[in-house]
Amino acid sequence: MLPGVELGAAGAHAGLFAGTGRAGALARARPAEGGVRVRDGEGPASRETAYGLTSLGPGQAGPGELAALVRHHWHIENRLHHVRDFTCDEDRCRARVGNLPRNLACPTNAAISIVRHERRFEHLPPANRHYAARPREALDAVLDPPSR
Repeated sequence: MLPGVELGAAGAHAGLFAGTGRAGALARARPAEGGVRVRDGEGPASRETAYGLTSLGPGQAGPGELAALVRHHWHIENRLHHVRDFTCDEDRCRARVGNLPRNLACPTNAAISIVRHERRFEHLPPANRHYAARPREALDAVLDPPSR
């Protein structure tokens, strides 16, 4: 378990949510405003509690496994969605009809994947600037992706 993280689980009310095995609460310390990192209880912090439901029963996943699932979820959130939201400014997109939002996300996901696969850039903003200044190189990266 991570320092500063507490995970509690309880049996979910039988009729409340169909298929729910347990409800859980994940309490964690978060850095205070200003980005001060909290290490071993030092520095200002706020407490945050997140609640969740799972279909996994106690015999299928203990607190450690549930914490790992939560970490994995946030790994995906931070690795892809945060990049799409902030670097690519996807949250400001006004497309909301049918499959249009998903279709517009495809080129963004492809660009992120190509940049990460190339491993030339540690972060996406420098890659965006690089390819914006060299459109032919960007087109070559899309049309002739590097082999594995």
